[in-house]
Amino acid sequence: MNHLIELAIAEAGKKEELLFRVYNLKTQSYYPDTEELFLSSTGESLMTASGEKLDLKENIIQRCTGKRDMKGRLIYEGDILKTDEAGWEAPVVWGYYGFTLEDDHGGFSALPDWESCMIIGRLFNPQDKPESPFTAEQEEEVDFWHACWKGDWKYLKKVLPKCKKYINHNLERVDTEEKEWLCLPLIAAINSGDWRAIKLLLQYGAKLHKKCKEYENTPYNFAKSRKRESLWDMLKKYKSLQKGGKTGKK
Repeated sequence: MNHLIELAIAEAGKKEELLFRVYNLKTQSYYPDTEELFLSSTGESLMTASGEKLDLKENIIQRCTGKRDMKGRLIYEGDILKTDEAGWEAPVVWGYYGFTLEDDHGGFSALPDWESCMIIGRLFNPQDKPESPFTAEQEEEVDFWHACWKGDWKYLKKVLPKCKKYINHNLERVDTEEKEWLCLPLIAAINSGDWRAIKLLLQYGAKLHKKCKEYENTPYNFAKSRKRESLWDMLKKYKSLQKGGKTGKK
């Protein structure tokens, strides 16, 4: 335990940056976030703000990875994630490679794409999920954006009639103190390289010359920088159609 805690502290750079949560095996619940708990630098003792020493045999310390899932929630050791690897699900564990994903059947991912994963539960309380920082409408937009990013045209085909209002909108990030944005959905789809996703967005009115708040570029110029002739030819055709006002799904 001492060695692992020291490694986590070294990775964080400063002791005060080491986030963790504590699960009590006796009560079968997590200590509330509002309760101040203090961990020694060696990991040998856990104290409450009132000075009570907590037995580490009864309390499980789960460290924060410092990463966030696709909903903007901090990921902790013990969280169960649904990944973008064909929907594979596995808990977060600490090992020789740092924080990794590992299931009960030997499945292993040393370098998961954390931001493409979604927390679906916790090891001790499988049905217990952290609250999302998004409203229901923002949740819908996040799911839509990630479908564009992954080129999930089947999902987009199903939700686009309802999600058309997000098609030319930069989604604001929630995991940063300063105001930051995710790229436009069309840029996300172009980055995925999936023709069917790109065409669907264009058919539903995605603007080729809308300036993106993140890249300070347009989807048209972003596609040009990808240097893929077939994609570029397709977008040039849509550019001429948009100038004539002939795009937009009815």
